[in-house]
Amino acid sequence: MKRDAKIFFIFYFVFILLLIFSVFFNLRFELAYFNGSLDKLFLLNGIQRVAGVLALFLLFVQTIVGAYRGKISQKLGGWVMNFHIWQGRVIYFLVLVHTFSFLLFNFAAQKGFNPFYVFVDFCLLCPTKMELYYSFGRIGFWLLNLTIAAALLRSNSWWRKNWRYIHILNYPLFFLIAAHAFFVGSDFSLESGFLGQLNITFAFVIFLIALQKIISWFRGSFRWR
Repeated sequence: MKRDAKIFFIFYFVFILLLIFSVFFNLRFELAYFNGSLDKLFLLNGIQRVAGVLALFLLFVQTIVGAYRGKISQKLGGWVMNFHIWQGRVIYFLVLVHTFSFLLFNFAAQKGFNPFYVFVDFCLLCPTKMELYYSFGRIGFWLLNLTIAAALLRSNSWWRKNWRYIHILNYPLFFLIAAHAFFVGSDFSLESGFLGQLNITFAFVIFLIALQKIISWFRGSFRWR
């Protein structure tokens, strides 16, 4: 393995551990809200938050790798494509853990077992702003399903020709998930400090990448006559 690849993985896994530690640190101050005991609500909330934080970080890395995979492969090695594929699977698993732990949390909190509310209760003109921010997460979930399907079905002739257009949805997908985490999440809001600022930084970096891609496309497609 190349030296640059080893450095990448060191930073990658150290950052993951830092994120997990940050969530546990935040949870430590919320024991009082859960009556000071490690009951099922506290554990489900912790699982949901760890999965959500890791999913956003990996989605950030995934978007960057997808945008510059050729250049990154030249720098780090030919394993980058397999890494990109496997990381996509891990992201999807974490998103499922995040959503299903929320579903179980509501059930354990005696709010009922309502998969419809968790997965498909969309609204744009919502009764509250919080419901709108929940809808960002729901829309992001289904966009993620679409991008995953595009990757899995890439051997199909139609998907092989058009999968790149579907993968462009990774940019709005990221912004929707980042906004959902910022306004709904307990860890990625500004009140959480470090993680809230990190969320804004992630979104700004992806915005710059999307802007660069738009400018590159415009320059390559538009010609003065």
